[in-house]
Amino acid sequence: MFGYQAEEAIGQPIVELIMPPKAKVLDQFHHIAEGLSQEGQSSRTEHENRRKDGSIILCRWFNTPLTDATGHPLGVASMALDVTEIQRSTQALMESEQRFRTVFEKAIDGILVFSLDGEILDVNDAFAKMHGRTGKKCATSA
Repeated sequence: MFGYQAEEAIGQPIVELIMPPKAKVLDQFHHIAEGLSQEGQSSRTEHENRRKDGSIILCRWFNTPLTDATGHPLGVASMALDVTEIQRSTQALMESEQRFRTVFEKAIDGILVFSLDGEILDVNDAFAKMHGRTGKKCATSA
């Protein structure tokens, strides 16, 4: 996911390999590491990481502290998921919904949205005015 071969990554500081040079991300990393090692808390975070080629991806991290039998910290087991495309798809969907909503509300033509069962789900103001009603009252009595 990050573009490194195992022999390139093993023994290297994670901060130098995958953390972008942003104080906010580094501060978050240090705070999480402190909580994992001192308090034994598992964590789930989401933040930007840097790939070997320099590109930035968004990762969702699941971190669990590893301790010995006496409770002393040994390290951390981490799993990262690249959620970059999920974020992009979600953003694109939200933008599409906003464009639809704007066209729906501002259209001078009457627009009606209904279910496959024929139930009216929504109407725009132009549709309501065409039928002598105002607002959403038209949707319940059309």
